[in-house]
Amino acid sequence: MKKNVELTEVRQLVADYVGKTGPELREELNSLFIVGAETFARMAAIVMVADEAGVTRELGLQGSQITALRRIGRGEIVPAAYARFGGTRIETSLPALSAARQRDLADGGGVDVYSFDNGRVDKREVPPLKLTGFERSQVFGRDGIRDAAEQRSWLETIKKQRVQAAEGTWIVDAVHHRLIVRIEGKEVSLSRDELLDYLKQL
Repeated sequence: MKKNVELTEVRQLVADYVGKTGPELREELNSLFIVGAETFARMAAIVMVADEAGVTRELGLQGSQITALRRIGRGEIVPAAYARFGGTRIETSLPALSAARQRDLADGGGVDVYSFDNGRVDKREVPPLKLTGFERSQVFGRDGIRDAAEQRSWLETIKKQRVQAAEGTWIVDAVHHRLIVRIEGKEVSLSRDELLDYLKQL
């Protein structure tokens, strides 16, 4: 039996939040992430049942949506983490993290970003969504969040690539906002965020 659902427009809800402070609005938003987490868990359960019944195509979802919900169903992505990071660039890194670490990040936890200068090691804790593109690549690897030694190794590799790239051919890809350097038949591609982060370090 089809349920009748009264759709609410955004402007009807604005009055509920007008006059609240930044921290109060954040608290309201956090409470809705909890609701979102349960919603995604239920959607994942529906996909699991549909898969078993062979009727997944009848759900009317795109392939990327099905993939994400299947990952939630398999326990690769915690519903709370998907509610917080789904649709962002952090989402692709979630399956490599433990369920406990995903929950921690979803609850507002940060990640450690290391910098190394003349033997000195600096560490900053940064919320995942506040990471620059360069920092995100530095912190998140295929096997999860890199520790200090792994981040140092990654930075050294990037530095070596850039030194080699300095002797190559530079091509500006304005469409995709990337700088492509070709040298000896190989390509090194830098995003705009990565290039800006590199220039700040000079």
